[in-house]
Amino acid sequence: MPPSITNRQTNPQPSTLNPRSSNAAGQGLIRGYITVDQTLDQLWRLLGSREQLSTWLVDDFNVELRVGMLGQTTEDGRRRVIRIDEVTPHARLAFTWRGDEEGSACTVAMALVQ
Repeated sequence: MPPSITNRQTNPQPSTLNPRSSNAAGQGLIRGYITVDQTLDQLWRLLGSREQLSTWLVDDFNVELRVGMLGQTTEDGRRRVIRIDEVTPHARLAFTWRGDEEGSACTVAMALVQ
């Protein structure tokens, strides 16, 4: 079975992408799953590199991928402040980002599952 990316903190389904994004009150939860025909190493290259994240997630992902690091992203001219919450090589990347609007913070967690 091909590996997948999951963006969920609990009970990820095999071979899936499960995005999770929510505010502090747990509102705005987004979940999704996708199966991809790539190895875990190939998928981690897309998640585990800020240069690669800048090719598919946002225009500019300007933060070192280490827990606690702060930086910013830019997408279509919109800037967000970002904090890296978790980096587990070949398995999981989680971060919290916030735009200029009050209450606009959300947490995104992406996990690879075989």
